[in-house]
Amino acid sequence: MSRFTTLQIEKQITDALIAAGNSEEVAHTAAIEGANHYEKHSGATALTALAWAKTFIKSSRKIKGRLKRSKKRRM
Repeated sequence: MSRFTTLQIEKQITDALIAAGNSEEVAHTAAIEGANHYEKHSGATALTALAWAKTFIKSSRKIKGRLKRSKKRRM
């Protein structure tokens, strides 16, 4: 199975996170983290890198002055 380049993974993750409703800045930051995970772990797949990026977003929301979504959720 072929490996994607770091830039390809970043682009795929960024597009997926923007489609999920995150702002471009948040998506790009998380995509960098996901791509780093993909690069460092030989068994990592594109899906595990995406999951890593989503986990990064969840953990960053707990920080004061956190990253925010582009759209507000309805309650």
